[in-house]
Amino acid sequence: MKCKPMIAWLLSAVMLAGILPVTSLAEEKPTYANHQEDTADCGFTEGKTCRHNIHTKKCYTKEYVCLVEEKTASKSDADIPHEHTQDCYKLDCPHERGIHTTDNKEQEDTPDFSGQNIPKATDSNAAQPLMAAPYAISGDGYSFDENNGELNISNDEGTTGWQSNPNIDSADIISVVVEDGVTKIKEKAFMDCKNLSNLDFSGCNSLKTIEHSAFMGCENLLLNELPDQITTIGGEAFKNCTKLALTSLPDNLTGMETGVFSNCKNLELSSLPDGLTRIPSFAFFQCENLSLLTIPNTVKEIGNSAFSGCINLELDSLPDQLTQINELAFSGCRKLNLTELPDQVKTIGKYAFNECSSLALEKLPSNITSIGERAFSGCTGITSLTLSNVVAPTLDKNAFDDIPNLILFVPYNATGYDGENWPKERVVYGAALSDLTINSGTLNPDFFPGRNIYGVLVDNSVERVSLTPYAHNKETITVNGIPVNSGAASGDIELVEGRAIVIIVEVKNSDADKRTYMIHVSREWADSIPVKGVELNHTALTLYTNKSPESAQLSAVVKPEDATNQTVNWSSSAPDIAKVDNNGLISAVSPGEAIITATTVDGGKTASCMVTVEEETMVPTPVTGVTLNLDELTLYTDKAPDTAELFAEIQPRDATNQTVTWNSSAPDIAKVDNNGLIRAVSPGKAIITATTVDGGKTASCMVTVEAETTAPTPVTGVTLNLDELTLYTDKVPDTAVLFAEIQPRNATNQTVTWNSSAPDIAAVDSGGRVRAISPGLAVITVTTVDGGRTASCAVTVKQEEPSGDSGNEGSNGSSGSSSSSDDSPDYYYRVLTDKATGITVAGNQINSNAVLTVKPDTFHQAGHPGCDILRGAQAAGRVLSFCDISLSHGFLGNVTVTIPVEGRDGQALTAARCVGGNLVLLNVIVEKGMVTVTVDSLSPIALLNNIYTLDTLTAPQIPEPAALPPDTDNLRRYRVKKGDTLSALAQRYHCTVAEIVAANQIIKNPNLILPGWVLKIP
Repeated sequence: MKCKPMIAWLLSAVMLAGILPVTSLAEEKPTYANHQEDTADCGFTEGKTCRHNIHTKKCYTKEYVCLVEEKTASKSDADIPHEHTQDCYKLDCPHERGIHTTDNKEQEDTPDFSGQNIPKATDSNAAQPLMAAPYAISGDGYSFDENNGELNISNDEGTTGWQSNPNIDSADIISVVVEDGVTKIKEKAFMDCKNLSNLDFSGCNSLKTIEHSAFMGCENLLLNELPDQITTIGGEAFKNCTKLALTSLPDNLTGMETGVFSNCKNLELSSLPDGLTRIPSFAFFQCENLSLLTIPNTVKEIGNSAFSGCINLELDSLPDQLTQINELAFSGCRKLNLTELPDQVKTIGKYAFNECSSLALEKLPSNITSIGERAFSGCTGITSLTLSNVVAPTLDKNAFDDIPNLILFVPYNATGYDGENWPKERVVYGAALSDLTINSGTLNPDFFPGRNIYGVLVDNSVERVSLTPYAHNKETITVNGIPVNSGAASGDIELVEGRAIVIIVEVKNSDADKRTYMIHVSREWADSIPVKGVELNHTALTLYTNKSPESAQLSAVVKPEDATNQTVNWSSSAPDIAKVDNNGLISAVSPGEAIITATTVDGGKTASCMVTVEEETMVPTPVTGVTLNLDELTLYTDKAPDTAELFAEIQPRDATNQTVTWNSSAPDIAKVDNNGLIRAVSPGKAIITATTVDGGKTASCMVTVEAETTAPTPVTGVTLNLDELTLYTDKVPDTAVLFAEIQPRNATNQTVTWNSSAPDIAAVDSGGRVRAISPGLAVITVTTVDGGRTASCAVTVKQEEPSGDSGNEGSNGSSGSSSSSDDSPDYYYRVLTDKATGITVAGNQINSNAVLTVKPDTFHQAGHPGCDILRGAQAAGRVLSFCDISLSHGFLGNVTVTIPVEGRDGQALTAARCVGGNLVLLNVIVEKGMVTVTVDSLSPIALLNNIYTLDTLTAPQIPEPAALPPDTDNLRRYRVKKGDTLSALAQRYHCTVAEIVAANQIIKNPNLILPGWVLKIP
């Protein structure tokens, strides 16, 4: 572009027309009076050459004509930069160089351009393009030097203000200097400044915040530290800054947002500030060089993918206060070698530790409630996990996939670990060994802590063997009754040629929590007996994926029965349809057909079973209504009853979705939990509502909460259910339970203590359970805490050889059923249900071949004193139900028997068992239509309609009088019968539960009324 004064054009035109002589133009001196003013933009000084290097709007005047590509430019083009070339340098050009001719050397001087090294215009370089003077592009809060690519930021607006200047290209920014006074780097301020390599915060002490995406995509940014006063860094602020090499973060940093350092592959942080409370999602995603050793103890949550792909992350520990580890949090962190997780962790999200192959956890937190899909998949460094949760956490599918031979140790009384998605075959309940070895031969099958029976075949030359057991968790260990330390070898055990001996290894945490391993060791004859065949107990089975039966047990019988090697291997032709474990337990997986085959180790003989797996299409039954067991009730804040439980009955009873939610209209008066348990809080009225999830049907109960200060009722006496008792050391009954009844029944303090005069003969625990120790006589005494009242029972302990006649007392546990007819019985957790009666028997160590038999209305034959008493109670109308319960094979430890009871929720009953001819009584409460009893042997059991002792049970029944006439108060009278409830009576007589309770002082708990009570009906 060229520039000339307009007057020069006019004079040229006059000259050409012959109006003026040529000499008059030659004598004219350059003039600069047409400049607007002497400003920094113009740089004009009177008598000096003009210092323009650009025609800006401030400098541009009509006296100048700018040419753009030989065309006259308009004023809008005035701010277009143009080069300073030899064509531009004329006498009448207002540029800084002056003329490039020998005739005008007086214009040769080059003005001062603030110390810039710019050459003078001389004859020698007259034909060369000369460099323009430097200049700065500036605006509100910023200035940019295009020669060195440096952008200076002086206020918050400047961090983004430069983006609106068309003369600044983000690709030209090489460095950014942040000056004091800047408090925040605004959102997307320098996003995708690909050539930005240097950030200078050295002169800034005011910066507090770096906002969202501020430096995102600055792939050449080389930054080692941030100002210490920064408190917040926004989401994706440094995302994809692949050369960012921060070694620390500001000490005052308290907040980071999602993706803040995502894909910063060279980030080298070794620690994080203590003020952080959470690690946001994707915070350090794919930060491959991140080498943190710890995370601050203030952190309570680690977000989704926070450290995913941090392949060099090793972390010694996680924060003690951590409660939540979200999805993919540490996925792919192959060097992460944590040995434990904080005990406060409640949830572990999907894929949280996926493919963390160095993870070496030994246990899971005691507060864990849920574990997500594939949370620990591929964590091959884990060999076993111990869970202390009695109720299994919720487990999503494939959580422990690709961990070979994983073992899960859980409490002996745990529930739910056989539920959906749990690897049932890898779960070990209660006391167990972690390993067991033998000094000669090999355990067959390989040792697994939850498998109790093994075979070992040794050469004829082996005369004795020893075992080395390893405790899982400080259990006591005995081998054939002799204590052995964990990791130590037992004494030598003699073998017999051609015969198998059984070595018993018992591990024990308590009397209830113990396990027995049986190792059958066979010493070969000089010539062993070969296997000739094998047979299965089933040749065809049908299983289901969505209803029972979902599994089945196959048993293999090796022929001949005295074959030396009895071992078989199990396989499935289609494990994705039906899988089989090492013990022959088949589990349905998906619809289809599979062949399960047993193959003998000796001779390779086979037998097969065709398994068909089906999936039944279930048509859901909708909910049509819901009712509660109570319409109204009264609770107290300072006396019983201060709680009550509501039960919702959904109509129809076979509705598919039985779930209800509970709500209180005034939780500050009465609150209700997810199970319908109401608790009084303060005086007033509240409505408790149950709402069905299916259909939103509702039912309500009016709860009145009162405060009544009453004087405590003192204890005046105490009685026991038995005055004398005989137990045995070597047969049942070897235990019995004493029950104390305090007088009066409404005494405030119901606490008692138990004592034995000779605990080496008969011991008693805090619940009144008496256990025979050795022959002799002991007195068991109960003492009330209030008043020191006492009652005693004389206990005679005898030792007597078993008679061998078990009568019809059924199969029991460790007291005599361990010798099964099976050669190799296996014991594991089972729940057996009698479909006709609904009675279930559940236990951790029930024989795999056991079958439950329930004979309703069946007592022992006449002559058993206990059953004779029950016959009399039945004749008196005191027996609700009775049956004989037995198992075809034995069990170890205790089992839990659950018996359905209709219409008596919340009522106290007596469960009566005939054990060894004696009657054992146990007080029980009906909960959700069920009574639960834990026993160590099975026998006839009856449910009685009230609380009884032996004395009250054998007392004559008082006949119920005829209809009661109204009393002088003009209120009706009603005698309570078996199965009555207050809500039913209120509905029958068109009154409310609260009115019946108010009229009858005998009612202390609206959930409990007993047969025989005479109630006033308003």
